Amino acid sequence: MRVNLAVEVFAEAEALPDLLNLLRCFAEGRHDWVADPVVIAAAERYLAGHAPQLASTYIELGRKGTVAASWSGTMRALSQGWLEIEHGGGGSLAKVAESAMRRYRRLVRVAALLDSDRMVPGQRTNAYEKADGCAVWAFWYTCWS
Repeated sequence: MRVNLAVEVFAEAEALPDLLNLLRCFAEGRHDWVADPVVIAAAERYLAGHAPQLASTYIELGRKGTVAASWSGTMRALSQGWLEIEHGGGGSLAKVAESAMRRYRRLVRVAALLDSDRMVPGQRTNAYEKADGCAVWAFWYTCWS
């Protein structure tokens, strides 16, 4: 079972025994902790004060749950067709981008992530020319250094 805990769960000292039982279920894999960074921060403060010897273990478990939840959302978006990831390397970026843009009728949302391929800081490589071309097509791009 996926369990999403509210920040308020980590407020009362009296809840510690029940909370530790639940956290143990996460550690044993009986339930999945679906947490966001705000909940993790609250859990970290609470456990540091009430169960310091267990705090790092359970916080690490919560962080892993956060990552798993984000991947779960990404996988759902991929399976529903809300997100597509395509390789546009080599000389095909323009064709891939134009094809992707044609699939949208109302709101065009296409993004490109490019590796700059630079060998030294400040070097302007061919990837930057491709990124400049993306700007002409009016979609988001990032040239990753």
